[in-house]
Amino acid sequence: MNNVEVVRAWNKLYNDEKLEVIEQGIDCCSVSEGSLFIGAYRDGSVCAYIQTKPDNHLMAEAVSQDTLATLFDADHDFEEEDAEVILNWMNEQL
Repeated sequence: MNNVEVVRAWNKLYNDEKLEVIEQGIDCCSVSEGSLFIGAYRDGSVCAYIQTKPDNHLMAEAVSQDTLATLFDADHDFEEEDAEVILNWMNEQL
């Protein structure tokens, strides 16, 4: 992630909160739909989305679609337990 505001908001979360954000972001999505983006909001909340590009300036790509395809499969439909794999990969990048 390269957006300072998003990174700050993300880093304020505990690991279990990050896991929940990712779980909600990948729900009913597949790798073929895009990258994992993290969005921060002025009220302090943080959300995740699978999409192809950011919606606004308070979003940052956290995991590229290519990386998601490497971690899983290009046609993989996400399941709740996949959030842990994604978070572990994100934590390893620090």
